[in-house]
Amino acid sequence: MKTIAFIGVDGAGKTTLIREIKKQLTNSRKKCVLRYMGFGRDYSIPLLSFFMGNYHKFKHRSGKYGFKDKKKILNDNYRIRRLSWILIQYLEFWFRYLRNKLFVRADFLFYDRYFYDGLILANDFGFKIIKKITPRPNICFLIVASAELIRKRKKEATIVEINEFYQRAKRLSSHFEVIEVDNSGPLKEVAKEIVGKILNEFRNN
Repeated sequence: MKTIAFIGVDGAGKTTLIREIKKQLTNSRKKCVLRYMGFGRDYSIPLLSFFMGNYHKFKHRSGKYGFKDKKKILNDNYRIRRLSWILIQYLEFWFRYLRNKLFVRADFLFYDRYFYDGLILANDFGFKIIKKITPRPNICFLIVASAELIRKRKKEATIVEINEFYQRAKRLSSHFEVIEVDNSGPLKEVAKEIVGKILNEFRNN
C-alpha cells in the first residue's frame, strides 16, 4: 500500500481535489482509501479529545457569556506552536497512522493533511526535534493557490498568514520530498496531472 499525503492551507482545495483524484484512480481499477489527518476532529485518544475540547472552550471564549470567538479560533490555526504542543499533536497522529497501517488494505491510502502540517507550524527548536520522528509518505503534494483565490474560497486566514504558511513550507521541503502543485486551474486537469505523477511513480511496483 502506498501512502499519498496532501498538505496546504484551508481553502487551497485539498479535499475537493483528493476526491477527484480518488475518482480517477478508482476508474483505473485502483483501490483508494481516504483518511483525514487534521487535529480538529476524529480523535483516536478519548482523553485527548476531552482535553482539547475543554482547552478550546476556555481559550476561545469571548465576552461575559463565554461564547466562542470565531476570529480567535481562526487566528489560532496559524500560530507558531511550541514543542510541547507539537508532541501532543504527534501522539494523536501516530495513533491514527499506525491504525491505518495495520488495518487499511488498499493500493493507495490518501491523507487529507499529514504530520507535515504540524511540522510546518512548529517553532525552530520544535522543528529540529520533531522532524526526526516524522514518518515519510511515499509521495507528498503541497497544494498551492494564490492567497487571493484562497481568500475567495474560504476566508479562514489573512493573506499575510497564507503567504507565511507557504514560506514556512519551503523549510519543510528542504528536509522532506514535497511536490508543489498549483491548484488554481480546472479541477479535473489538476487532478489528472497528480494522478499521472502517482501512476508514473509506482508503474513498475
